[in-house]
Amino acid sequence: MGHHVLHAAEIQETVHVSKGLRALRRDPVSSQGSDPLEIDANTFASELLMPENFLLEEIGPDGLDMEDETSVEKLAKRFRVSVAAMKFRLGGLI
Repeated sequence: MGHHVLHAAEIQETVHVSKGLRALRRDPVSSQGSDPLEIDANTFASELLMPENFLLEEIGPDGLDMEDETSVEKLAKRFRVSVAAMKFRLGGLI
């Protein structure tokens, strides 16, 4: 969805249609998360799935210890995202 909204012009030739949906093809570069298009799309997705105000409300005034895997896992489960996605989002907030 992030690619479709943010990069429609850039990805016009790198998408395929599957069951009526456009999707960006995955390749070794995209899976590393170092491509600027992937970073943009990941940021879009993280902000959509984990809105800042809801996330900060869940974290509370005492903050969150990023080294405490259990806390991060619980937060990820609460938002129904992977731990990696939660760490990505928290990295942009904290």
